Amino acid sequence: MLAENIAELKIQYYGRDPDSNAAVDPTWRDKWDDKQRLPMLIRIDVTPKAAPPWPTLIVAPREEPEAGCKSWDFMRGRCASLT
Repeated sequence: MLAENIAELKIQYYGRDPDSNAAVDPTWRDKWDDKQRLPMLIRIDVTPKAAPPWPTLIVAPREEPEAGCKSWDFMRGRCASLT
């Protein structure tokens, strides 16, 4: 168990929509559906039941996007074929 008496846990993901290119501005969203790449950032906000909210935690996933990919499309920045 990481924490007890939590009133709210909010997780958001920052990145571009699937099939978009680098010209499209990334946005924050409540869920991440792109199975081809990780979000650029993940934001975690925790509000305990009887204490002040924790400081916002923002992390950047560091897995290489090519991991598990048979054919990487460098122009689009995504996997063309999974292994």
